Amino acid sequence: MIAAVMKKLIIPCAISLFWGSCNNVPEDTKGPLNTDQGAPITAAPIAAPEPEIKTFTTKTGKVIILKEEHPIGMSLSNVTIGFAKDSLQPFFLHDIDPINKVLLGDLDGNGFEEIYIISTSAGSGSGGSIHGFASNRDKSLSIISIPEIGSADLAKGGKYEGYQGHDEINIIDNTLERAFPVKPDKSSKRVIKYKLRQGESGYQLIAISSNLN
Repeated sequence: MIAAVMKKLIIPCAISLFWGSCNNVPEDTKGPLNTDQGAPITAAPIAAPEPEIKTFTTKTGKVIILKEEHPIGMSLSNVTIGFAKDSLQPFFLHDIDPINKVLLGDLDGNGFEEIYIISTSAGSGSGGSIHGFASNRDKSLSIISIPEIGSADLAKGGKYEGYQGHDEINIIDNTLERAFPVKPDKSSKRVIKYKLRQGESGYQLIAISSNLN
């Protein structure tokens, strides 16, 4: 089940490009005395994994910087994304599933590519989530609203009928496609195609078709 991305998006009050440091490393702590040698036992510090920083260049030459961090002891990721050398503060995705891939595509055909972050949950379901950001003519980024999968979508005749995770998400011919095996025998795949629309409320990813292959 895809969680609502909008609830997870926070624009931090003070992040500069490029954008803060890794999580603080806990200080050493003293343990009990070693009775043989009389010296305190010092716990080894636990280092946070290094953040992964990647850059993506659109067809118009705009550079997007993405940083993914993995807090200590957590399987989820914190992601920061924004244009390089942008005076505006970047966007922040908090506690999302780890990034599986990043896609660039011009789904609305306006000449400016969007960026789509595909994250995948751990476990047997391996459900995919889409997090999208549209370019406002390369001046700034805007959040793309991604539709949730509701009970009506999963019901018989719904766009996501038979959905059980294991998504394959790609951009083909400027259309985003989500393919997944369907219940019960997994012998067929359902393919859902999406386009980008801009309305009064902003950018929205719209499912335009759902077919069994």
